[in-house]
Amino acid sequence: THPLLKGVKFTSSNFFDMACMKQRHLGCVIWNGMDQMLASGLAAGADGAIGSTFNVISPVAQKLSKAFFAGDKEAVTIEQNKINEFISICKGHGALKIERAMLEAEGIHVGQCRRPFLPLSAKGEEAARRAYRLFIQA
Repeated sequence: THPLLKGVKFTSSNFFDMACMKQRHLGCVIWNGMDQMLASGLAAGADGAIGSTFNVISPVAQKLSKAFFAGDKEAVTIEQNKINEFISICKGHGALKIERAMLEAEGIHVGQCRRPFLPLSAKGEEAARRAYRLFIQA
């Protein structure tokens, strides 16, 4: 291990590798990088998570994390299912575009995605409104 390395973001579904990294590099902080696998990443030894969807649904990820470390498996499953539902809403429209639309709805002006991304379609706008109602206004 390099003496300056203190942590890594692990964005893979190969949790065997994550567990091996954790065992070989004691003291190295590992953040799970796949939102749809937050619960699995924590179970494999991740210390926390860095996920793009957490920019707008961080309370869900925080509930999952607290439930995991409290040993509440049922709550972990419920919160992971919410994250997965959000990801499903985003699919086909672009998660970053949906997230930006939700931030705009909250009054956080982030503008449009840069090129080569196209503006959010009408269906995407509806998906963003649905996600906003489910995850922010709930």
